[in-house]
Amino acid sequence: MKKIKIVEVNNGSLEKIFINFPWEIYSGDSTWVPPLKLSVKDMLDKKHPFYKTSQMKMWLAYKNYKNENGECGECVGRIAAILNNAYNDFQNEKAGFIGFFESIDDEEVAKLLFEVAEQTLKKMGACIIRGPVNPSTNYECGLLIEGENDPPQIMMTYNPPYYKKLFERVGYTKAIDIYAYKLSTGVVFSNRLERIVARANKSEQQIVCRNLRKKDWYNEITRILDVYNKSWERNWGFVPYSEEEFRYIAKSLKSICKEELTFLIEVNGDPAGVLVALPDFNQVFKEVKNGKLFPFGLFKILLNEKNINRVRVPIMGVKSEYRKLGLAPMMYLELYRAFQKLGGKYKEVEMSWILETNKDIPTNNLLFTLICPSNYPLKSI
Repeated sequence: MKKIKIVEVNNGSLEKIFINFPWEIYSGDSTWVPPLKLSVKDMLDKKHPFYKTSQMKMWLAYKNYKNENGECGECVGRIAAILNNAYNDFQNEKAGFIGFFESIDDEEVAKLLFEVAEQTLKKMGACIIRGPVNPSTNYECGLLIEGENDPPQIMMTYNPPYYKKLFERVGYTKAIDIYAYKLSTGVVFSNRLERIVARANKSEQQIVCRNLRKKDWYNEITRILDVYNKSWERNWGFVPYSEEEFRYIAKSLKSICKEELTFLIEVNGDPAGVLVALPDFNQVFKEVKNGKLFPFGLFKILLNEKNINRVRVPIMGVKSEYRKLGLAPMMYLELYRAFQKLGGKYKEVEMSWILETNKDIPTNNLLFTLICPSNYPLKSI
């Protein structure tokens, strides 16, 4: 029997192995989209604003580990334990999170990885553990349990089907389902949706729906953050962004964010709603097989950007006090019109992710088609 050893990631060499390990799991999977290694390294860097309110420790699992000879053996898994103080303060919980989990199809490997993460989080004061999150619900999160044949869109998670079994065998159960909905950009909207938007336009309130203004980026991000934090504050698993962290993320997305696909709604001058649709750059990143921008990865991205034909909507929200004005349908309709103006460049839009408890998404009116439910396993300790 091969001995399994769990090794804490505490230096640059081990962090590099941690970042590179997914290529061992997905090397033969044509659906997987390799992450950009620089982006992963940036997310793990303790200088990232996320870690001003959070702590994270990481481990690798090895078979045939021989430290005395400098031989690390075979790396077969990885995991991170995350204590998000901003989340616990906001939700009034004592939760810990596991994330960045990857493993071969081996229950013993998974068991040992989960044990070290759980024991660490328990010592840090956690009374319940949720995951996977990489590293919070504001980033990649959830365990894919259906839809593994559809390539993940930008900032969406992906994993082998056997991960569900590994989570369940060590005692994790579903906390909530999250969904992604796929919509053809050629869909015909219902008359009811048109009537809702027409009624909103006749409101006594001064409603303005407009595109993002990149020239006013600093102030626009302030408006989007205001809507984002207030729109989602009652959602399961929500943790508000700090202004520093949100601006940090926004800076990395500025180059791929399109003004014509992003909408802000103001009611009497107050930011009331936002919809952000991002071109699915995963269709381009997929061509960068090794996850390296240099020397040829950046060239491949620039060369293939014209081939992007999918869009993901990661942010769509309306402040609670404005939800009866029909602002969400107004943004849906504006996005649809934007697709028409772009002459059919984009064929498909994914609305993700959406909680199973969200009853306000008008799936019947918009002809959404379910493509991939995901899970948040939960375990008490």
